[in-house]
Amino acid sequence: MKPPQIKVAVTTGQTAIRLHSPSPIIAKSVDGAKKTFSGRVITVRIGGSSLIEREKWLWCGNTTDVAAAESFGDKVSSRGMQMQVWPVGLTPIEGQWQPRQYRLLVGPFDDFPDKNSARAIFNGILSPLSIVDVEIPAEVPAGFLHIEDSEGQKETYSQIVLLLSRKPIELSQVTVGKGFHWQHDENLNLPSPIWVAISSDGSLSAGVELDVEDYLISANSSEMPARSPIEFLKAQVVAARSWLLANWGSHHPGEPYTVCGGDHCQCYYGLTRVEESSWFAAEQTAGQVLMFNGRICDARYAKSCGGVTEPAVNLWPFMDEPYLGHYRDLPDSDPIDLSREETFREFQQSSESTDACCSPGYAEFKNELAELAGLYRWENKVSNTEISQIIRSKSQSDLGRILEIIPRRRGPSGRLIEVEIVGNQGRLSLSPELEIRRVLSRYHLPSSAFWIEKDNDANFIFHGMGWGHGSGMCQIGAVGLALHGYGYDDILNHYYPSTSIQKIY
Repeated sequence: MKPPQIKVAVTTGQTAIRLHSPSPIIAKSVDGAKKTFSGRVITVRIGGSSLIEREKWLWCGNTTDVAAAESFGDKVSSRGMQMQVWPVGLTPIEGQWQPRQYRLLVGPFDDFPDKNSARAIFNGILSPLSIVDVEIPAEVPAGFLHIEDSEGQKETYSQIVLLLSRKPIELSQVTVGKGFHWQHDENLNLPSPIWVAISSDGSLSAGVELDVEDYLISANSSEMPARSPIEFLKAQVVAARSWLLANWGSHHPGEPYTVCGGDHCQCYYGLTRVEESSWFAAEQTAGQVLMFNGRICDARYAKSCGGVTEPAVNLWPFMDEPYLGHYRDLPDSDPIDLSREETFREFQQSSESTDACCSPGYAEFKNELAELAGLYRWENKVSNTEISQIIRSKSQSDLGRILEIIPRRRGPSGRLIEVEIVGNQGRLSLSPELEIRRVLSRYHLPSSAFWIEKDNDANFIFHGMGWGHGSGMCQIGAVGLALHGYGYDDILNHYYPSTSIQKIY
């Protein structure tokens, strides 16, 4: 088998995109017509596009059996509803790529029933444990792309165009870490060709289409520094390959790309951060994935677990995977449950180097790795006025002056799964962890593993640990293990227990 081709969006939501190449750029239309732009700077602008209508569906379950999905569809149809069977992921079956599983969507609905009503509708058909609202574009994006180079040459294309050059093409002012505390703009060097297309929101997106293995060469050192220990980089690329194949087609339905190049999917910054170690780690593990019960693992990972990992089922619907459970970051350490407030606070306030592999004192972390390890414990102070404004802006709920932020439920890693915000004008419940991080910060809090105190000036002080959702592999912890001599297979076995490494192509 050959690895599949992946289409990656490096930038999205743009009205104009600027590119530069030291060689002439050739624009190729959908029908194959070509035009050479001799000016080294190309600007692509959008024209004639419109916002695509989005349909609302209810995601009610998953199945690996297409016959079972069709049976569910027949039952749903008998009740006057429609079912959409949405293939997700890729898995090798008899030398061909087949869907890993199918998501079962019911709708479309103009107005969703509440969750309890929805369960009553599906009773006897699916009996879903979870029901998730999803929106899918109802049409294919349409519009025009206007291209002009630095010498004044112009051309108009339909909704997608390929731009080719003998040399890498620089994509200007790409927002990296969009919406998070490290957000900044960079110029990224990308391999030719680059595609530019109209997305479902009527804006421009741009990126690359390339072999999965070439994608992973960049992804392993876009996610973490290329100067990380080589055994960590190998573990990272196997996890990234597994995640990609397990989630193929799940994150951006109806868009002109498979995955984005940001934290929503996996980081991909083109050639900008690629070093010799990036190539070596990908080549040494080419085609290797994590397997569990005959299926490619959905190998989630995050920068720092803070010492304890969170079960995936507490973070995402329909993600009750045994290998994404509750574990200590430090091998052979005693289990610890941080779901109780007192136990969590005690653990969070500890800075002992023996607590976790991601602790700054566990290994000799240097340069960028030392900075990343610093988020093992963190603190964020915000005034009442500012937190009130942030919550109003992020949630469209005016709670007035914030009186309390109450932890209602913690997972065993200490991450908050549900909180209640109490203001003098109302209350607001937040869940799951990503929404908590989003609403309580101008960007995103590093994690939802925090407790809050108020000082005499009524400022809210967040005392937190870790960076990210905390499920699966702790990237800083895995670096620590590599620095202590662990091989990549041992690292993967530690963070994804009961899985095995298998070469599938």
